[in-house]
Amino acid sequence: DEKEPGVFMFNLETNESKQIAKVEENEDYYVFKHFTISNDYKKLAFVLNDYKLMVYDIATGEGGLFLEQWWSPEFLPDGKRLFAGSKEGLAVFSEEGDELFTYDIKKFFAPGTSIWQYGWSPDNTRITFMTRNIIDETYLMRNVLGQ
Repeated sequence: DEKEPGVFMFNLETNESKQIAKVEENEDYYVFKHFTISNDYKKLAFVLNDYKLMVYDIATGEGGLFLEQWWSPEFLPDGKRLFAGSKEGLAVFSEEGDELFTYDIKKFFAPGTSIWQYGWSPDNTRITFMTRNIIDETYLMRNVLGQ
């Protein structure tokens, strides 16, 4: 049985799979990453092709593009809000995709610092994240062959 590319849920007890999300036909390629499930196991969020934040209802399979240019989603413990990061910082969104809060944490780090892998504490009071600073440099090598 040939299945379309997408995201599947696999039941370990019954060995049955259920497709939750499909790839849109106009996608030239597809990469799925940053998967997260709400605490009540009703919603799935992930990033498609590096910049499309997708959200799906696990039971019905309904959903799709939630936001663009946001990644590393994390459901808040209440399952009704979603936390995500972007080049601009971190934000909390409602179930409808409205931006509720924005955190400009980039201002505390050196230029070029990437902020990623966000997490939200169970009591809704703390955010965890990882930083990485990569500086692009160009080098000129002389006399490579000793001439």
